[in-house]
Amino acid sequence: MREPRRETQVFIVSFCLTLITLGSVLLLALFLFRLTSASDPSGEDAALLPSDVVETEDLSMLLIGCGSLAEEPPLIWLISYSGDDGSLEISVLPPDTLCTSENRTDTLAGHYTYGGILGLRRAVYALTGCLPDRYLRLERAGIAALADQLGGLSATFESSFSIGKEDFLPGEQHLSGRKLAVLLLSQTADGRSDCTAQAEWGGRLLDEKLSRAAGTDSLFFDTLFEYGETNLTRYDLMLRQEHFAKTAADRSIRFLILEGTYDASLLAMQPDENSLEEIKRQHAARLSSDSGQSP
Repeated sequence: MREPRRETQVFIVSFCLTLITLGSVLLLALFLFRLTSASDPSGEDAALLPSDVVETEDLSMLLIGCGSLAEEPPLIWLISYSGDDGSLEISVLPPDTLCTSENRTDTLAGHYTYGGILGLRRAVYALTGCLPDRYLRLERAGIAALADQLGGLSATFESSFSIGKEDFLPGEQHLSGRKLAVLLLSQTADGRSDCTAQAEWGGRLLDEKLSRAAGTDSLFFDTLFEYGETNLTRYDLMLRQEHFAKTAADRSIRFLILEGTYDASLLAMQPDENSLEEIKRQHAARLSSDSGQSP
């Protein structure tokens, strides 16, 4: 067998060294590029970072409360936050409200079952004309955890009653997060969501505990992001912390329940036009700022 010429051996060695050198240069360039991209938010990911957002920016949010992800949500709130004064306008929307969205007529709960959070967001937009900027979905355990983080709530009941496995005794008592979650997700005798109870207990929690949430922001926010499915960010909450920290006397929180005519045969409610118009006026600030958006 003939030995390869020395020139051939030198060429092979040189070629391999060249490949190794080029590979090292390429790896170094790739590393530097990734390092620069991570430190410079001027690329595509910059859109995910807050830019010209200020504390006076309004914000709307869709709050969804459900016993579990496998169940239809008994709690659907449309919340509008005013950046000017930190006021909250909260519309309690019965899940059995009929509306047409994407050429499909169904209840709000039905749109949620069919299309998930996105389907419900579109349905709320079709119903009210307000497109929620953010959403927050909480199961019963998440509502209970947040209420416990806020310290629960004191209440007085005239008589005893039970909701599911939870018993409520007469007299003054301190309600745990578990009991508050049951009250917020409770139903009326005819099996409908108890929107009156939602407005009552939700209003009391916000009136008495919102400033506490701002004062213990790290723990409250940790709990929220642990239990909630949301596109809210810590920046959203921290930016508005000053308004959240106001006392109840300095803060305006208004609840409005969407009324309508319930058809037991359809298990659905046709919304009352006057009530719906009032809700649309309630979110008028958001309607003007959302006029250029599409769901």
